[in-house]
Amino acid sequence: MDLQGVLDFLNARGLAFHWRREPNVGNREAILRRTNGKKLDMGPVQVGIVIPDVHLGVGNDVFRGAGPASDSADRLLRFLNALAELRDHLGAAKFCAVQLGDWYDLFRVLPALTVEQKIGAIEAQYADICHAARQVPVAHCIGNHDAELYKNPRATQSRFGIAQPIGSNGVMAFHGHDNLTLQAIENEDVGDDIALSFVNLVALVPLLGNIVDFAQMIADDSFEEPWSKGNTSQDKLWPAAVSPLPGWDAPWVARNDADKLVRAARGLEYVTDVALQVVLVGHTHRPGIAWANITGERSIPIVDVGSWTYGRAEIAIVTPDGVGLAGIPNV
Repeated sequence: MDLQGVLDFLNARGLAFHWRREPNVGNREAILRRTNGKKLDMGPVQVGIVIPDVHLGVGNDVFRGAGPASDSADRLLRFLNALAELRDHLGAAKFCAVQLGDWYDLFRVLPALTVEQKIGAIEAQYADICHAARQVPVAHCIGNHDAELYKNPRATQSRFGIAQPIGSNGVMAFHGHDNLTLQAIENEDVGDDIALSFVNLVALVPLLGNIVDFAQMIADDSFEEPWSKGNTSQDKLWPAAVSPLPGWDAPWVARNDADKLVRAARGLEYVTDVALQVVLVGHTHRPGIAWANITGERSIPIVDVGSWTYGRAEIAIVTPDGVGLAGIPNV
């Protein structure tokens, strides 16, 4: 199934996704492809769906946006049910779904509660959604708004890790805020026997002594994020990039933190011993396709998927043919 086939499959189930267009890059569709006939190495997986920040909360709940709570919740539930149908259509071994972090917004629950109580309060409000995500199953990255899971990943029944592979360790997803964590992995001597699957990478955290306070470091500046002052980040476009990346075709945008993101991603290469082809991130709530030099000899694309907050609904579709950014306009 190619990119358009996946989009059509989802929309045939009552959704209304369209390919994102980059207004600063000739209004081109935001699709990343190889130009030399090569395909992305996704192992046995034929289709990966990547969901960005969701921020399920209680009270000041940015997931809902300005519209009725039921609108956003019903749409996300219908989407998760459509993913289950897509999984069954392809076969479970040929499908994966990854969420890029900030699934829970633990900052938007009473701070006196334990992490288990915070998650319990959120899941009580979004029980159907959380159950549907587990049934797909959706694998989650840890973001800065649910960073407490670094210290207690078993506080939820969902599967969380620092990063998640999309079919293979060459196509990797992480939240996009956790540069310190991933660089620490690259620098630590964790030993060959710890080079395990990234699905279970959260188990490495207790071994990395210099990042045990990482969650608090992130929390200290979490509200400096560009979207935190209101529902305006979708209007803040990345500037157009001045040059393409050889071997790839995309409407490139320029982001000033691209170099930091790929330096951090070297930690993923260190643990898996696999060269990254492309990374997918969230955190900024600003979708776009950029690139940067991961080493002196090699550059890789960085796909920012956007967010599923303030009434928005954005995803990345990943197939061996490439990566496409799709969205549904605000409601």
